Amino acid sequence: MFQQSESFENIVYVRANSTVHLDCPILPAQDALIWRGPPNSMIYGINGKLNGILKKQNRISTTQNPETKKYKLTIKTFSEEDEGHFQCDTVMNGKTLKDESTVVLAESPSGIYLKSTNGTGILVCDEGLTVEVHCTINEGKPNATLTILYREDVVAVRNSSHLSYSFIPTKADNNQWFTCVADNGLYEIETAMNLSVHASSDFVVSPEVKIIADPSSNVEENTNVSFHCTIETNTFPTSLVWKFRRNIIKEVLSDELHLPNVQRYHYGVYSCEVQNRIGTGEDSLSLIIRYKPSVAEKYTDYKLEAELGNPTKIRMVVNSFPEPEVSWILSAGGKLGYWIVKTNGDRSYSIKTTILPKEESHIGKYKIRIRNDVGSTDVIINLVSRIVTIKPFGGVCNSTEEVKLMCVNKAEYLQAGWSVAWVHKLNGIFMRSPFTTRQGNLSTLEIHFCDYTDTGAYSCKWTKGKIVYEYTVKLIVHEPTEVLVAWLFNGKIIQHPNTLPISRQYVNLTIYKKFVSVEGFKASLLLNFVSGTSSGLYTCLIRNSFGITETLFKDSQINNAIDNLKLKLITNDTISTKSDGNSIEGKYSNGYAYGVAGALAVLLLIAIIVVLINQVRLMWRVSQDNNATFNVSSQQIVTTAPTHQEEESLQPISIYEEIQSIHSQVNDTENTSGHVDTSGSETSSERPYLELESPNTYEDLEKPEIEMELYKTC
Repeated sequence: MFQQSESFENIVYVRANSTVHLDCPILPAQDALIWRGPPNSMIYGINGKLNGILKKQNRISTTQNPETKKYKLTIKTFSEEDEGHFQCDTVMNGKTLKDESTVVLAESPSGIYLKSTNGTGILVCDEGLTVEVHCTINEGKPNATLTILYREDVVAVRNSSHLSYSFIPTKADNNQWFTCVADNGLYEIETAMNLSVHASSDFVVSPEVKIIADPSSNVEENTNVSFHCTIETNTFPTSLVWKFRRNIIKEVLSDELHLPNVQRYHYGVYSCEVQNRIGTGEDSLSLIIRYKPSVAEKYTDYKLEAELGNPTKIRMVVNSFPEPEVSWILSAGGKLGYWIVKTNGDRSYSIKTTILPKEESHIGKYKIRIRNDVGSTDVIINLVSRIVTIKPFGGVCNSTEEVKLMCVNKAEYLQAGWSVAWVHKLNGIFMRSPFTTRQGNLSTLEIHFCDYTDTGAYSCKWTKGKIVYEYTVKLIVHEPTEVLVAWLFNGKIIQHPNTLPISRQYVNLTIYKKFVSVEGFKASLLLNFVSGTSSGLYTCLIRNSFGITETLFKDSQINNAIDNLKLKLITNDTISTKSDGNSIEGKYSNGYAYGVAGALAVLLLIAIIVVLINQVRLMWRVSQDNNATFNVSSQQIVTTAPTHQEEESLQPISIYEEIQSIHSQVNDTENTSGHVDTSGSETSSERPYLELESPNTYEDLEKPEIEMELYKTC
């Protein structure tokens, strides 16, 4: 916020979408203090209470300082509709006292331009002759201060829209830089130009250069930007180079510079330099890239240890342009501090504040929003008890190995009466209360053989009367990654099985007698029956590094699926056709019966649902009659078992269909230790490895069940 006094009126300049605080210096006696504002000096509030008919109450508040007893009016996300005259007033000893301010949206200066007395668009001068350099701008709000720098040294300063600097150049000044900066306290812009000095006998015909930016030199990140360099000269040939921050861009030689999908690191001064045998012409333009705030550590989920009655300090570094603002959007009840935003330079900011938890319920989830006029980023802050901790903070165990979780109670006076309990949850579902050992203030949970059933969240809770301290961590079990599938008929591997692509599907597993929904896969085999019924045993063989397991499909299951398909087709399908007097050929329809096996492949990484698909050819018998319409009332389904030649081709071979390793995320909602990176893409196959479950190699095998799904193509 920038203030300027004029004719005894206090004018306050603010940036758009910023938060404005107006302090009333009047200390009210017995009468009320009234805040008024636009439009038409309407009453905003009396003392600390807002006017009930005020439309923008969600953005305006009035508060009293408990120490000075003075009042403050706060307006959030200040916009053009909020501009105008504000005042606070009261009556004291029969006299009216008031303080007035006019709040105006600040505007950036624009159209900054450098030129010399000998030309425009390029600083050209003759050796030994006085030359004037002029810098001009279009005024913003408030008025800007112009500064001219030569060789990065300040040579002229003035609070005006025009500034001049005179000097006598020498040969040593050739190719030096002038920079003009306009700063009104809220916005700053600059431009720079190269100085070309010629001997007094030379006729100045060096190129005149001008850069034009399309669509603008002030854009948001991910915008396509092009610079066009226009040249005026009567002396050829010429050579052209582009520069970025005074360094030559070697790969660009044309008069156009294209910057697709600009990023924040593309900001800075771009120059087009054109040279002929007489001299050099150059123009520069500052590219400003605006982007929404992002946390430098790339985390959006933090865990911080907290102690009741003591403030927890929060600090993070944010990259943003323009400057960010920070606000609380979720609280667990602790006292929230004010956010302090401090620049680190180069568009980096340090933000800090505190949270003061006063009771146990204040240990929990908080959320902040970091915002500028481009966008916003939300950050979660989880406060966890400093009294109780579990080590390691993030448990990781390779399958078949062991892991130890140690829960420490750091209470200052750990006396008798404390009890400790552990709870294991998976996807928010209670699994078990595991056995642990305790020595004083240390409780230890040991898992001697890690497998998929041990994945999940583990909570350690210390209790003494009404005092409860709790801490939670997640345990990740790394499993084998390569899984292979093969199909067999009567014990022989099918050489070229007609399979459908393996698809992803959620399945329910029984873990510790609880049903848990996890992500698995469906493998499918397509069989073509011509007549009769199935005679033979189909097997789905699944292999990983721990071994092999199989799921069987018996004749009865397959034939029941075919019979059910027949029943559905007879009940639901009719076909109409018209005779043209000629022989009518039979119409054909293909039906697909999906037999879904309820048995889950016994793997440590991926749950496989095996699906058997029967392709049945249906032949329709249609009578004929001239110019008549027929409704088919009966159908004949013709099927055959695999031929002897087909059975001979089913020889044992080592052919497996590979299932790619895809990791799935755990959905537990408890607070956990460590940071969580949410920048991954949903389409990536390399998702963060947290939790993808299936039965182990020793249990949880269910009997296959057939579930019918009917599909028909004509």
